Formats: sequence, C-alpha cells, structure tokens
Amino acid sequence: MKCVIPGTNARVFAKAIQSMAKIGSELFVEADDDGLSIRTVSATKSAFAMIRFEPNFFNDYNIESDTEDDFANKCKVSMKACIGVFKNMKQVELCKIHIDSAHSKLIVQLKCRLETIRTHSISILDFETLQAVYMTDNVPNVLSSSHKLFSEISNNFQMNEEEITLEAGADSLTVKNYVEGSHVDRKFMRSQLALK
Repeated sequence: MKCVIPGTNARVFAKAIQSMAKIGSELFVEADDDGLSIRTVSATKSAFAMIRFEPNFFNDYNIESDTEDDFANKCKVSMKACIGVFKNMKQVELCKIHIDSAHSKLIVQLKCRLETIRTHSISILDFETLQAVYMTDNVPNVLSSSHKLFSEISNNFQMNEEEITLEAGADSLTVKNYVEGSHVDRKFMRSQLALK
C-alpha cells in the first residue's frame, strides 16, 4: 500500500488519528479498492471506531493487489507512535504513507515547507485487521446526519466542554452538557439543545 495525501487532507487525516486516539491504544490500517480504513477499539472492547478515506481523498493511491504478500495492505501500529508523527501538521504540504512489510514498518514521509522532509518509521505490531461484530437489529436508535449539522450542534456549546450527552427519544434528540441529578458548580453554565 502506498498513498500520497495533499497538505489540507493530511491535516484532516491527522485529526482523524487524534480522534481515534481518544478511543483506543492501537491503530489498525487497511487499504483496499474502496479506500484506506483506519480502525480502533477500546481496551474493554466497548467502543469501536472506523474512518474510511476514499481513493479520491489522495493524490495517489495504490494497493498491492497482485502480490502473494497478504500483509502489504494491512497492519496494526501503536496509537502513541502515530500521534507523535501526526501532531504538528501546520507546515506539511504532502504526506506519503506506505507499508514496508519486509521490515515490518509503516513509513510516513512528511514534506514540509522550505523543502524539509521528515521521515518516520513506525514499527508494525502485527499484520492483522479489526472487524467489529455487532447486530444492528438490536440497536434501538440510529444517529446519522451530515457533518454540518453536528458542527452546528457543537457550536452551541463551549469549546472547553469535557463531554456532552446525547439522549435519543422516539421523535427527538436532546444534547446537553450535564447529567441530571449530578452535583454541578454554581458557576457552570448548563446548556441543552433539543432537536425534533
């Protein structure tokens, strides 16, 4: 697997990895014809996240389809190592990522302004993929919308909020920054947004 990400998309990719780091300590990377998937699971296996980047997200996207090496397109790496690589992306103009299965490394090359090139070699922990198994028939609520709606919802809350709570009803969704019955400091502003 080899891919080249332009600068603006590289920053989006970095934010996706930072979001994944809040859930799990390992990052599963898998490339196929449909795009590049990054996945993680919490230590207790109670939370799972997957983000797929389609081939048009990249300047160049190639997968090893004719190889006998099954490990050329998937790997598991440490999330801590990835966070270190993707923490400062302001100067990045181009990001190249490829799996070197012969040396068990995920190579990330960042081309920055002023022709500076930073090359990071992340050790591959294992050549495996992560598949979440869950039954959607048993899920009472499904929440899906455009990113613009979720951005508008989050804009109604302060940036330093530690968490927000979503309560799904039969015909409504309530978003709030507090939990009923919990002790809250008097200086804390309670916010609640109801969507119908």
